Amino acid sequence: MIGYNKSEIVGKMRERVVLQNRTISQSGSGFQSETYTNIATLWASVDYKTGFEEEDADKIVGQQKILFTIRHNVNVTIKSRFLYRNDLFQVERIEVSNDRRFMDCLGTFRTSY
Repeated sequence: MIGYNKSEIVGKMRERVVLQNRTISQSGSGFQSETYTNIATLWASVDYKTGFEEEDADKIVGQQKILFTIRHNVNVTIKSRFLYRNDLFQVERIEVSNDRRFMDCLGTFRTSY
């Protein structure tokens, strides 16, 4: 993202994504429960990177990687995920621009059937 044109990036942010962060709570009996909470709805540029299917333990496993470019948001971490078109993309990598205006977040969606 070095040497970017701000107007060009903002103009490509046409998709809506929901940022979700993980919350771990403990029940009265001591068991931990993992839930995700909607943090924000953001405008994003979506760039499809790779996708493939493979067979694993008699199941077909599909994977899709998308690069989401968003305005800088301090709530985005490696433990975050994006909800995009009813699919959940786990954040795997975050890269922040030098001026801290934008973030590139690589998200991965996995499914098996």
